[in-house]
Amino acid sequence: MGVGPVNSIYTSSDLVNWTKIYGGSGSLNGVTYGNGTFIVVGNRGDIFQNIDMYKITYNGNGSTGGTMPTDSNPYAQNATVTVLGNTGSLVKTGNTFAGWNTAANGTGTPYVANATFGMGAANVTLYAQWKANPTYTVTYNGNGSTGGTVPTDSNPYEQNATVTVLGNTGSLVKTGSTFAGWNTAANGTGTPYAANATFGMGAANVTLYAQWTVNPTYTVTYNGNGSTGGTVPTDSNPYEQNATVTVLGNTGSLVKTGNTFAGWNTAANGSGTSYVAGATFTMAAANVTLYAQWTVNPTYTVTYNGNGSTGGTVPTDSNPYEQNATVTVLGNTGSLVKTGSTFAGWNTAANGTGTPYAANATFGMGAANVTLYAQWTVNPTNTVTYNGNGSTGGTVPTDSNPYEQNATVTVLGNTGSLVKTGNTFAGWNTAANGSGTSYVAGATFTMAAANVTLYAQWTANSGGGSGGIPTPPDDSKVISENGELSLPAGKTGEVSLGNAITIDIPANATDKELKLTIKQLTGTQDLLTDEDVLASPIIEILKNFSENFSKPVSLTFKFDPTKLSGNKRVVVFYYDEVQKKWVEVGGVVRGNQITAEVTHFTKFAVMVVGQATSEPEPTINFSDLSEHWAKASIKQAVSSGIVTGYQDGTFKPDKTVTRAEFAVMLMNALKTERAGAALTFTDTAKIGSWAQKEVAQAVQTGIINGYEDGTFRPAGEITRAEMAAMIARALGKYSEANATTTSFADDKDIPMWAKAAVAYVKQASIVQGKGDNQFAPGDHATRAEAVTVLLNMLAQKSK
Repeated sequence: MGVGPVNSIYTSSDLVNWTKIYGGSGSLNGVTYGNGTFIVVGNRGDIFQNIDMYKITYNGNGSTGGTMPTDSNPYAQNATVTVLGNTGSLVKTGNTFAGWNTAANGTGTPYVANATFGMGAANVTLYAQWKANPTYTVTYNGNGSTGGTVPTDSNPYEQNATVTVLGNTGSLVKTGSTFAGWNTAANGTGTPYAANATFGMGAANVTLYAQWTVNPTYTVTYNGNGSTGGTVPTDSNPYEQNATVTVLGNTGSLVKTGNTFAGWNTAANGSGTSYVAGATFTMAAANVTLYAQWTVNPTYTVTYNGNGSTGGTVPTDSNPYEQNATVTVLGNTGSLVKTGSTFAGWNTAANGTGTPYAANATFGMGAANVTLYAQWTVNPTNTVTYNGNGSTGGTVPTDSNPYEQNATVTVLGNTGSLVKTGNTFAGWNTAANGSGTSYVAGATFTMAAANVTLYAQWTANSGGGSGGIPTPPDDSKVISENGELSLPAGKTGEVSLGNAITIDIPANATDKELKLTIKQLTGTQDLLTDEDVLASPIIEILKNFSENFSKPVSLTFKFDPTKLSGNKRVVVFYYDEVQKKWVEVGGVVRGNQITAEVTHFTKFAVMVVGQATSEPEPTINFSDLSEHWAKASIKQAVSSGIVTGYQDGTFKPDKTVTRAEFAVMLMNALKTERAGAALTFTDTAKIGSWAQKEVAQAVQTGIINGYEDGTFRPAGEITRAEMAAMIARALGKYSEANATTTSFADDKDIPMWAKAAVAYVKQASIVQGKGDNQFAPGDHATRAEAVTVLLNMLAQKSK
């Protein structure tokens, strides 16, 4: 303690540094010290004694930075203390300075800077008070992610703290989208942040939402690239860039004519990238079109070779054929011919050792061109031999020519001066007894499928010989062009109607005078069906007698070739008035004309038919007809269903006919629909099942009565008298023919029960007599005679 100027009192603890503790108006006179106490005596009698002094200490109370304020003043009790502020910028991590407190935990007296308080009797420590700062979080949200994990930021952030935005550390993904950073709003309307961006923390938690950019998608389209059938595959998947695409196969069975599917390519012309089914590629940033690729199929040709043909032209097939394509073999459309041979189809080898094919046959094309060679069957040839037939001198002519079937033979004259004692040479005949076809020198005939022998015919000179053979008529031909002809018996004739038809009548075709008329019919719809195709007008030929010609008559028709197409052909048909249908005759085509031979007249027409008829002509298969006198009638009867041939290919025209056989023929001709009567013959069991129905029908209609002993005798050979009686009954004319004489030379041999029938069938020209006007009632009828008589019956019935 010391006394200072102006009556002030100072204290010091170290005698160096002094602190003024009093400054009054009185005068201080000195200081005394005793017993550890200083006493100051003032001039007014004041006595001052020193007192205890206290200090203020500031404590950072956990501060982590800055310095604590320092108050070096000693404070006497009751002295006024002015609290210092945070002059040393104390800080404490995570906290804010909040003043001072006499207790560290804040339970004492709080003071703010510049606050005052009276010093107590003890030192005072003021503790800095800290208010913990509020912290906020940053949360990451996948915002619809479909994979990966969101980043985690576990740091607490005070307001204004700097936040560093995390990247997509958890590899978040969202199908069809690409990660595009973060945003404070899910819909992207807030603040966007990229990885490592920073922002100052506000006074609230922050959620950062993943942002997604929808990936662009691309399509794969398949293009048929000229396909002619099937459908292109469809890939409806959207592909993102870098997605893997699996290429489809030809699932829609695309086809292109003449080509084979060969995969896909990104360019229509194949210059791009090629893919096969099941291949994969990575999608780029553009749509992809895959074009079908086509490999042109190799094609092969079919060539026709005449193989030695001497005429006509080979068919031409200009079609290209792929392997396994079906080839339809052409017919002989160019009328190929080879002298001495008949066309017999095609073969893949010229010598016939390959595969044979007929017209319209089919085969699968291989992997090479095909040549089909015409095949030729050497035509069988037949000879014409001349026989002197009892000549007594001279030599027979010799014809060394081989003749094919249908070849024209010119009959030789008596070039070797044949003679026969008591006779005059009278031409030739196919039968020694003159019952065949007669020919004079220079006459022609068509060669059949058998050798021909021509027998010299002799006319007995006057006064000797047996006679009986007429002198051949002269060979002058009567010709008419107006469709009408009158022809003396035995003469040759020719009649035509414009250029529609020409009829040639050979000599001795009939022993009657012939009156013939040709008519071209109109309004013929009722005669035709929808399937009938005419290539000529319908021609009706009429004559003045009902019996057939004894020799074939030639009919030549002009037809319209434009009616033909493809593998069609023309054929002559006649109209069956009984069955009301057209029956095929056949014919030989030359240019736009066709010729056929017939023995009867009716309605005729040329019609278009297919390449092959549904049934072969029966007579073609009969090997034993040759030049038989009834050949044409037999053909007509077979076509009409009256009779059939034998399984060995013969007809057996001269075989006798049983009663059962004739009953079947007769009822086939009449086409009756009756059920038939019950058979009561004692030998019914002997009637074959094949004939029982027809015999029963004949009994029911009164055609058959049987014998007086109750038998039918089915196996018995029918006589000419029995045949005449059955025909007369069938026509209902039996009772009308009441003649007691028949005018046949052997009338006395004809049974009385048959005379009326024989008289009728003769008068109706159904049955003719034999030589010398003999009826021969007991002779057995042959198959040829039976069909001829039945055809005459039908002709009479249709009148």
